[in-house]
Amino acid sequence: MKSTLKHLGTGLVAVLALSGILGCSSPKTYDVVVIGSGAAGLAAAIEAADAGAKVAVLEKLPMVGGSTVLSGGIVYSTGSSIMKAAGIKDSVDALVKYWSDRADGKASEDKLRFVAERSGANVDWLLSLGVQFGKSYPTGTSPVARAVSTSNGGAGIVGPLKAAADAKKVEFFMETTATKLIAKKGVVTGVEAKDKAGKKLSFAAKS
Repeated sequence: MKSTLKHLGTGLVAVLALSGILGCSSPKTYDVVVIGSGAAGLAAAIEAADAGAKVAVLEKLPMVGGSTVLSGGIVYSTGSSIMKAAGIKDSVDALVKYWSDRADGKASEDKLRFVAERSGANVDWLLSLGVQFGKSYPTGTSPVARAVSTSNGGAGIVGPLKAAADAKKVEFFMETTATKLIAKKGVVTGVEAKDKAGKKLSFAAKS
């Protein structure tokens, strides 16, 4: 299995690489459990499935998408195939500086650089999964055309990601709220959840 999940978008997501067996009856067994089905959660689930994992996604709402589906579907990058085709000049350093300036210097430069260095590949990955972006355009306070967006906002990102996850046999548990992480000796080994009827569910893994 890959040691890292390469494409993690913004948003609240917990990815549990599980090991051991929960100390409760009839746990559902997976290699990876993802909490939340926004862009970050869906991307994590797809990457884990690509690495050969059996994956479950827990979503407390009756539909996928989280806050991503409510967003404008705008993604910043530098060095994507869209930008290269348009001949747009940009650099990782420039994008890091832009983000740092917008955060009044309070953001971690190492983390900004980590995202910026992978941002072009991330857009190309989304394109490969069927997300349809238009031309790059400037937004925010920079004149550089770094932004791309879909014609129907965040739904234009969530839809293709959900379809890709379905094709990779990722299992979704809708209206299922994670309530507690299970840990043994400091290592997370599972998660407890409840379904819409309030029934307690347990998730564990073999490795």
